[in-house]
Amino acid sequence: MSALDRLTTALAPSYRIERELGAGGMATVYLARDVKHGREVAIKVLHPELAAVLGAERFLSEIRTTASLHHPHILPLFDSGEAGGQLFYVMPYVEGETLRGRLDRETQLPIADAVQLAREVAGALQYAHERGIIHRDIKPENIMLQGAAGDQHALVADFGIALAVQQAGGVRMTQTGLRLGTPQYMAPEQAMGDKAVDARADIYALGAVTYEMLSGEPPFSGPTAQAIVARVLTTDATSLGALRKAVPPNVAEAVHHALEKLPADRFTDARSYAAALLDTSPRPTAALTSTALAGVSRHRLRDPIFLATTALALIAGAGATYLATRGRDAHDARVTAAVLPLEIRTPTNLPVNEVGIPVSISPDGSFIVYVGADPEMPGATALWRRPLDQLSGTVIPGTRNAQSPRISADARSVHVLARSKDRNRNVYQIIPLEGGVAREVLLPAATAAWLHDGTFALYDSVAMRISLVSPSSRADTVPFSVLASPGPRSLSPDRTRIVGNRGDSMFVYHVGEPGRAFIGRGFAPRLLDASTVVYRAPDGPLMAGRLNAGGTEFAPPPIALTDAIALAPSGQPIFDVASDGTLIYGSGGTDAYASRMVRVGRDGREQPLADIELRPYQHVRVSPDGRRVATSLGRGGSASGEVWVQELASGARIPITTDGVSFRPVWSGDGKRLAYIRGGPGSSLVDGTTVMQRSASADAPEDSVPWLSGPRLAEFEWTADGRSQAIRGSGGSRDILVRAAPGEALRPFAADSGVQERSPRISPDGRWIVFASDRSSRDEVYADAFPDGRARVAISLGGGREAVWSRDGSTVFYRDLDGWMVAASVSRGASIEVTKRERLFDASAYVSNQFTVMYDVTPDGGFLMLKRESQAARTDIIIVRNWVRQVMARLDAVRNAAR
Repeated sequence: MSALDRLTTALAPSYRIERELGAGGMATVYLARDVKHGREVAIKVLHPELAAVLGAERFLSEIRTTASLHHPHILPLFDSGEAGGQLFYVMPYVEGETLRGRLDRETQLPIADAVQLAREVAGALQYAHERGIIHRDIKPENIMLQGAAGDQHALVADFGIALAVQQAGGVRMTQTGLRLGTPQYMAPEQAMGDKAVDARADIYALGAVTYEMLSGEPPFSGPTAQAIVARVLTTDATSLGALRKAVPPNVAEAVHHALEKLPADRFTDARSYAAALLDTSPRPTAALTSTALAGVSRHRLRDPIFLATTALALIAGAGATYLATRGRDAHDARVTAAVLPLEIRTPTNLPVNEVGIPVSISPDGSFIVYVGADPEMPGATALWRRPLDQLSGTVIPGTRNAQSPRISADARSVHVLARSKDRNRNVYQIIPLEGGVAREVLLPAATAAWLHDGTFALYDSVAMRISLVSPSSRADTVPFSVLASPGPRSLSPDRTRIVGNRGDSMFVYHVGEPGRAFIGRGFAPRLLDASTVVYRAPDGPLMAGRLNAGGTEFAPPPIALTDAIALAPSGQPIFDVASDGTLIYGSGGTDAYASRMVRVGRDGREQPLADIELRPYQHVRVSPDGRRVATSLGRGGSASGEVWVQELASGARIPITTDGVSFRPVWSGDGKRLAYIRGGPGSSLVDGTTVMQRSASADAPEDSVPWLSGPRLAEFEWTADGRSQAIRGSGGSRDILVRAAPGEALRPFAADSGVQERSPRISPDGRWIVFASDRSSRDEVYADAFPDGRARVAISLGGGREAVWSRDGSTVFYRDLDGWMVAASVSRGASIEVTKRERLFDASAYVSNQFTVMYDVTPDGGFLMLKRESQAARTDIIIVRNWVRQVMARLDAVRNAAR
């Protein structure tokens, strides 16, 4: 019996091998059918001589570490094992081609495509490197291209396999003559056999791959592997500019920087390489790093005494001063940076979207106000004031649970959002910084946004026209949609333009004029003047760009200003700019929105899951059989992102979408399909949202659900047979609409004027629907007949939201306004009636959201919930003096270079 026959027989219970896809230096790849899950997979079988050297037990032990990698641009590992005496591992089968296949066909890629693919691979590398995993074999053959022509995205394959082979094989690998890595893409230290290679070896390899995508050939080649290695060690790569004049200078410089012979001379991380590929400014002779203390060891940056001493020295002028020469005149770009330790704590019972940007800097740059822990009430927040020439701050009286502080133009008060007593409405307040009576103001419109300077922008969603209103002196409660309509954000100093965003789409509005213009993808845009916009890019850096004369697009393209900046638990970027040009931002690109998926019993006890890694979950829905969960993973706190399916027992995951704008998946009644909402270009909630559907194993093309294109959708629900649906709108139209049968039009179901209805869930038998509504001035859970709406009944008493049916329809679970999970037993006949309400457990430690449901019920009556573990995180705050002047100098240089 041949080796393939033995393998086929051994794998038969789980996988059916269909054909060979190809062979490489370490493995042969087969297309197979996953019998249990009914999906196509790729099985890689190590060559026999390699398997003999490694040994099964050691290899399988090492390869488990790679199974923990879950990233949109990393091909996940499904399974591994030994079969018929051969070692194998299983990954998704990706329809498409490898980067090698595309290079063989096209030789050189369009510059925009090459940069995009390089940045996507860099994102995957950064994610793995932060978890201590080095790829060691980045090459075009290991980069899969997913998507249609013209819209391809990178998926890195074999991630960590080389490390597993090295760890398992040890010295025996060298004795067999087998070499890890491919000579054309191996860093010099790796080519010399150094076992202690680090992340910079992967950065070198990615630089070599980028070089080949742009030039059509690797940086070094030769007739033999030995000849290639000799050139890697002794010669410099030919200038990219000489090979292809169209390559932008910044791109060429970034690639050659990644190809430096010494690891210490390369980029320190993949994120910096990705940012440099977009940075079109002249290369600095001395860069200002995100830590502003590049020569200090990491552990010393966490030493409070060292931080305190250094902060004082820097602020007083006795510490380090960095000369950034990214502009043409070095003296115009002189900056001083200081790292200050702050504690930003968010109580666990706040919905994640109720905490905005937690820090603000005064107009003169002399002090900051930030959200910190309330010293008198555990689990609550308060605002703190901290002068930048002092090491500690003081609590501002009367600011318990205040959110989104913004210091007034005269620096005498702070404007905040604060929760009212019923925990459902928000109050806009002006609080004196020196103490005194807070003043509440009335906002005379329901659809409005609060701009950075304290002005309100009133938005007419029909005419798409914006007008401005300053806070009045009347005391009243501000409509809740102030927080719920975050579109417009920043007003230009001349009060002619406003920039804002929905999802990760940014727009510019002209005050008093209809319409808006899409200007790019990013978060929290801020106008420094009538044309200069700064914002956080989706992948983390702070960016700056100038709008053209018409204010409709960036020209030339924006440039990167910092490494990745931190996010608040709301997903909002942590940065602010003072009138004197000082920048303040939170360092680090970690996602404070991240949470863990956990099982919770009716008694509140947690049960472990196979996958416990923190991820930016935005939604969870358990499959009808209880074995899988469909999730959407957001980016930067945005609801939009990627849709994934995960096995609850093993933690194995497969991507359903990779577009970055899909969210909130819902299972079909038979568990074979998923429906999910797809936003318009670059956003989750702009006009043009569509409900899509696809096989839950992603083995068939997706298509749209008929009739559901066009409206701005935020939630979608359908009956088990798929014939009837309910949707909930977004923004100022939080109404529930239903469709009773195929061919019918949407019609209002719960659409009272001035009332917000949210979170529709249809009962398992399709006869009832539960939803949350604030019709009684606070959120309550209601049930009504579906689809007729003739028997509305209050399910909750004293407040409730996030209602979900039990699998048999006998119970409605919901959260009360104190954060407790409640079980309401119901009887259903001609009408519905609550027979019992029982408080189960305190669920305030788990992620909640007043606009949608953030948990699901399992078939056994338990819960799948999201546990956020980053509420008590320490954030390093970076202060950059004269920053706006530096930005303007860099943008001037870019504009002059583009002429």
